[in-house]
Amino acid sequence: MPMHDWTTVYAGEFHAFHNAWIGELQRALNSGILPGDYYALGEQRAGAPNNVAELAKSSGSAVPEFLRIPLPALTGVGSSPARSASEGGKVIAVADRPPQARIMQQAPEESLYYLSKQRAVVIRHVTGDRVVAIIEIVSSGNKQARVFFEQLVNKALAALAQGRHLLIVDPFPPGAQDPQGIHGKVWESLTGETFELASPQSRTIVSYCAALPPTAYVELPNVGDDLPEMPLFLSADEYVRVPLEETYQAAWTSMPSHLRHALETR
Repeated sequence: MPMHDWTTVYAGEFHAFHNAWIGELQRALNSGILPGDYYALGEQRAGAPNNVAELAKSSGSAVPEFLRIPLPALTGVGSSPARSASEGGKVIAVADRPPQARIMQQAPEESLYYLSKQRAVVIRHVTGDRVVAIIEIVSSGNKQARVFFEQLVNKALAALAQGRHLLIVDPFPPGAQDPQGIHGKVWESLTGETFELASPQSRTIVSYCAALPPTAYVELPNVGDDLPEMPLFLSADEYVRVPLEETYQAAWTSMPSHLRHALETR
């Protein structure tokens, strides 16, 4: 099923799809993709500053969910716990099958200095448990106001600084806040290097391995393209492949028929 043009619907309609997709990703990851010592859990972002909360209220957009991958007994940042064969999962060793993506970028060593500066940024939704990876689906509200967009970028940088791997899916085209897409802004903040989209209408899907230095795997689908499977790193040495197309389709079929018809005819 091709990526739809979500710029043509109301924010509340995409919010409903957004949460349905998060739920399908959670189901897929917990149904055999992740090994037994990991689990995926959809959560709603909490602890927003008052001005952000008031802005969300005035715009009529709800705060979307994200998906986090906690690990109850982590042996160390970026490391892999010992795992028995019975724990299963579809874990792939980087050494055996390096992740494939349209674009692969590794941050220069100098970026470690700038990355360390982001440790003061608080990830408010992480409280007490050890989070190894986060999946974020960008909403239109993330791009409408600078305060929302900066919050999203700062959360990405803070996660990488703390050794949390990231998968960001942005189904919206670049805008005033991110003329080269969400990865362009994150990569520039992280490395000082520029990143250019192949098309001004490209959507961005990017997986970050939070090793030192970080590495980004980038895909740039357009409206009408099938979604690729993307790597989600569990450590610097291991990853699983996230079935974005399969889960997108499952979430799509749960949407009201009038919404599906409107997007399909456009």
